[in-house]
This record gives sequence, C-alpha cells and structure tokens, in this order.
Amino acid sequence: MSSKKVMLITGATSGIGKALADFYYKKNFRLILTGTSSEKIKNLSKKFKKNTLLIQADLTKPKEIKRIVNESIKKFNKIDILSICSPTHLHSKHIEESSKLGVKGIWSEKPLSTKTNELYRIKKILEKKNILLEVNYFRRFISEIISLKKDIDLLKFGKLIHANGYYSDNLINN
Repeated sequence: MSSKKVMLITGATSGIGKALADFYYKKNFRLILTGTSSEKIKNLSKKFKKNTLLIQADLTKPKEIKRIVNESIKKFNKIDILSICSPTHLHSKHIEESSKLGVKGIWSEKPLSTKTNELYRIKKILEKKNILLEVNYFRRFISEIISLKKDIDLLKFGKLIHANGYYSDNLINN
C-alpha cells in the first residue's frame, strides 16, 4: 500500500539524502529524488522503481528548482515534505525557495545558514506561511554508525557497559 505523503529529497544520490530515500521508500512514501550526477540518478533508478520520480538537476540554478517542482506536481499533484540535503551554503536559499511550494514541512541538515540575518529572514517567512521546520543531522543514517550498531548488537566487542562517541566534520556543521 502506498502512502499518500509525497516527499522531495534533494541530494538523494549519497549520504544522508540517500539514507532518507532508503528509509522512506520502505515506508511506501511517494518520493521525488534529486541529485546533480546523471550517473548516480541512473543508479538510483535500479532500486527506486515504484512511486518515485528521479530528477537530475543543479539546485544552484533557480530554473532547475522550478523544473523539479513542475515535474513533481505533474506526477504527484503536491509536495508534502521537503528534505534538504544539499551543500551547507545552499540551505537558506533552498529553504526560502521551498517555502513557495505549499509544503507543510521542511527538514534540513544543519546549519541552516552561517549568517544571522538569513536565519531571521527564514524564520519570519516560515512563520508567516505556517511551515514546520526541523533541523538536524541524523548520524544514525551514516553507514559506519549503522555498522557499529550491528556489531554492538551482535556483542562483537563483548557486553557493552558504557560508551562515549565524538564526531567532528568541521566547526560549521557541529
């Protein structure tokens, strides 16, 4: 049975975007998956067959964003949730553009922006349109974390009594 929810995931060809695509595909969401690499989009088509629209696009270009929206609406008539898994410097721009789509919710990796004035502008826009925004980076989707969890569950290291984890990509993303 297909979910009636339609989710657009940018950056779906790798990393957190691909992990989200895998997760929500199994939940029978209707998915719009985008990426910049035509080869990676083609590879996705082998796995994501039903209720999925795959689009190769460059999200730094406003015309490409409009094309994604038009193709998505044509196929599914709506976009309920937008997941922004694009490079950090594009987050605020993509959130602002997304607010024009009639979405109910936006999920974005952190940070939204490195500029305070952009954050206030985004906040004002989303509040005015009553759009929910969730900001996070779900490390549980990282393949190494998934593998580590399996090893712990299998008691590969013995009985776990206590663990601390430290992660660092760079100052902006933490």
